[in-house]
Amino acid sequence: MSDPATIPTEPVEPIDWDSAILETARRMGIAFHRDERVPPQRTLEGARLAWEAIYGHLRGRVPYPVPPDLLGVAVSASLRIAKGFAFTGTMFLQNGNFNGTADLRPWAGFMLVEKVTLNRYRQRTA
Repeated sequence: MSDPATIPTEPVEPIDWDSAILETARRMGIAFHRDERVPPQRTLEGARLAWEAIYGHLRGRVPYPVPPDLLGVAVSASLRIAKGFAFTGTMFLQNGNFNGTADLRPWAGFMLVEKVTLNRYRQRTA
């Protein structure tokens, strides 16, 4: 999975850990519109980190095949994680003004709407 060429172009049914990461990375690529500033390695790493956080939140009880709402949480979180990898610190001073915008805040965890979905799965599997 470390080879960037392994990100599929067609949908993959997330039936295990690896396929969930690959499908998340594929959806991230679509969201980034295959932006060259976000290499596939960062996309895969963002997807992997998001799934590790989900795994921990759900106490290791991720339902397979992954339901669409849980995959949506993974994509949303991994987009923010990968955005931090790709764009943090990209502002620079030009003619006394900042050129462009950058979100310099690190990923601080799941958003409220994501926590609602995660907590629903956590309660079901506890």
